[in-house]
Amino acid sequence: MATWFDGYVAEPVDELLSLLSVGGEVEDLERCQKLGTGIEGVFRTEVAAQYAGWPPEATTDGSRVDLCVRSGTSSLDVAGVMWIDFAGEVFPFRAEIGRAADGSTSVVGYIGQVDPRTGEPPRLPRGTLIVPVSGDRGRGTHAELIVGRQQMPIAWTKVLEVP
Repeated sequence: MATWFDGYVAEPVDELLSLLSVGGEVEDLERCQKLGTGIEGVFRTEVAAQYAGWPPEATTDGSRVDLCVRSGTSSLDVAGVMWIDFAGEVFPFRAEIGRAADGSTSVVGYIGQVDPRTGEPPRLPRGTLIVPVSGDRGRGTHAELIVGRQQMPIAWTKVLEVP
């Protein structure tokens, strides 16, 4: 019997892997909508339990995928923004998703720009963007953050892992 995780994470990952060569980037991000819902669901159920810096009583409220790259033969690197606490504010998220030979799926989740003192996610305005930046010196495409008119690298903090 298929689970919610299978339908919203594993199956969309398989579909995206079938469309991309290693290093390839999804151009039609609408194809990532279901996976974005799955990643947000993983954050919603796991981040409070696994990450001490998560604010008490906070929750996620949807996501938008802005970058999806096939990072290996059976893995995707996904980045975007996730809404927090139904107030319209967002924080940057990243998910490294892998499919193993046995059919299992793993997700490692990150939050960008956490508060260095508390570890809490930032609460950025609705217009915050994640943009793809071509890598240099062998580094593939990666995500950078645009807040207002300022573009900056993202400092990622690992917050969860689902085997």
